[in-house]
Amino acid sequence: SRGHLNADRSSCAICSAGTQSNTTHCNPCPAHHVAKAGERCTECEEGSAPSKDRSACVKCPPGHAMSNGACVACGANEVAAYGAANCTLCSVGSAPSPARDRCKRCEAGQRMAHNGTCVGCAPGHFSRHGSANCTLCGGGERAHDSGTHCEVCAAGTRSVPNRTACLPCPPGAVSSRGAANCTWCPAGERQSLDASGRGVACEVCAAGTRSVPNRTACLPCPPGAVS
Repeated sequence: SRGHLNADRSSCAICSAGTQSNTTHCNPCPAHHVAKAGERCTECEEGSAPSKDRSACVKCPPGHAMSNGACVACGANEVAAYGAANCTLCSVGSAPSPARDRCKRCEAGQRMAHNGTCVGCAPGHFSRHGSANCTLCGGGERAHDSGTHCEVCAAGTRSVPNRTACLPCPPGAVSSRGAANCTWCPAGERQSLDASGRGVACEVCAAGTRSVPNRTACLPCPPGAVS
């Protein structure tokens, strides 16, 4: 039957959307069921829910999934494609897309924040594509400004503690490529500079000369003295 008898039993009335007839009355469809006017109730499939007038099933939008017969928003760091029956938790190193319909991996130079978003690495740190965390660059290195990789400090320089830069060795000190610290030239030697003015090696002072206290030069011995 598509309807029910009117109160005066003189005619039949079509049941409205979201209801179905039991011959004498129009009863609401069960939970998660729909019906067009005058038709029987049918159950919505997974990933869809009744429309407001309960006349049709509508699929859950992206970022939403079915719960107790209704479309509800996915939780933090969860996604759902259009019409999905369930939300899916993004794996470590990935985060929901802006539409929350899929997981996207954090780009190089980013890490996963507690709220499920990708944020840039802190200064001196780096990460590769899909990394959950950033890593501090090692001694003798500096982080590239993009945070995507570490660069080795050139000879004659040293890395600073927070790994954000490579600084030249002070006068009288030298370092090899990738050194975390500079080394003072010993007595009897002086700092040798490369074309860029960086201390890259120590040179032994020639006979008849001596090193100055800051190891930047070799000066002749005074009259009457030898070396």
